[in-house]
Amino acid sequence: MVKNIGSDRAKSIGYFINIISLIDKKLKLPGSSVRMRLIAKDLEKIENFDDGYAMSRYGQEKIIIGLLKKYYHIPERTIQEFF
Repeated sequence: MVKNIGSDRAKSIGYFINIISLIDKKLKLPGSSVRMRLIAKDLEKIENFDDGYAMSRYGQEKIIIGLLKKYYHIPERTIQEFF
């Protein structure tokens, strides 16, 4: 049996949706609910996104950052402040 006990353990999709919601509230961007739904749909399409054994938190963050840059057009440095 393999058990990931490190701090780089994968998080659930809800964890990242909460971060996106926090970004929306802080930056007050228009059309945020639509963008959030698009990101949620993209995350659901990614196989094993919230699997603690197949994906690391670092890998998840890179995917989230890519999606946020795609839909929100904000710099990576701004996104990193919320993690």
